[in-house]
Amino acid sequence: MNRDFKNKLQSILELPAEMLGDNYRITCVGNNSIIIENYKSIIEYESYIVRVSCGVSVLGDKLNVLEISSDEIVIGGIIQNLEFEK
Repeated sequence: MNRDFKNKLQSILELPAEMLGDNYRITCVGNNSIIIENYKSIIEYESYIVRVSCGVSVLGDKLNVLEISSDEIVIGGIIQNLEFEK
């Protein structure tokens, strides 16, 4: 879908932006867990970094994937930083 069509469809259906395309939603619960919605895949997974395909890296200590589905990932541990790629 082209961007103009996505924007019009989003507006008409009153959908959140992350539902139609390249947008994602991040929810932090303290510094112990983070939920990333609308990601595509895990690119890197170590105890100190989890990098996902939407351009977000979660950095910290003792990180692990608590839950995973086709469109949502929950990362737990001691979250110290988030990095965003352009």
